[in-house]
Amino acid sequence: MRAALAIACIVGVLLSAGCSRTLSGTPQFESSGAAGSIEDMLLPEDEVNDLIGTSGMEIVETVEELTDNSMYASELECLGSLYHSEETVYDGSDVKGVADQIITEPDDVGDYWVEQTVVRLSSAGAVDDFVNQTKLDWSNCIGKDIVIDDDEGAATWRFEGVTIDGASIAQTARNVGGDDWQCRHVMRSVADVVIEASVCGETVQEGAAETLAERIAARVG
Repeated sequence: MRAALAIACIVGVLLSAGCSRTLSGTPQFESSGAAGSIEDMLLPEDEVNDLIGTSGMEIVETVEELTDNSMYASELECLGSLYHSEETVYDGSDVKGVADQIITEPDDVGDYWVEQTVVRLSSAGAVDDFVNQTKLDWSNCIGKDIVIDDDEGAATWRFEGVTIDGASIAQTARNVGGDDWQCRHVMRSVADVVIEASVCGETVQEGAAETLAERIAARVG
């Protein structure tokens, strides 16, 4: 069993140590324009498998609303560095639509775990403001630990350096005191859409999360 908790609810030996996915708020269902429905902006699972170099990963969860894991986190200021589409992180951003998918091996013993998310805001300006604030927030989390503690137990994650490239930001979180499980979280923007992409595993191919975000961006248009 692999260690697995991160940006949403990862599977593995840490399943009993802080894996939670709490939904809240009102479900969002809004057309995205060129890409059809907002969910159409996300990559099909076969393309995700090709990108990661696997063949057995499947979509195991699809969510169409913001999530709330704030009650489990020791450091709320770093919640958005670890989790996707968090309610407290997007609070006040006038969210118009959400599509989030978790892709992994369904038997919970896979080498990789992927999450892809698009969040539509009210305008491109609102997205720019959000991403710029995220750059500051994630940078402030460098070297910090966050403990996720729920009814199943606790897991600690430590944030590494931040890579900023224009409208894109990326950061890696590593499991502390467990195995070598790590998660690379990338955020970028296209027009009025925020894109979040994470690739997790004991060994994460360099640039995989960035490429996933780029391919989602191409589908957004």
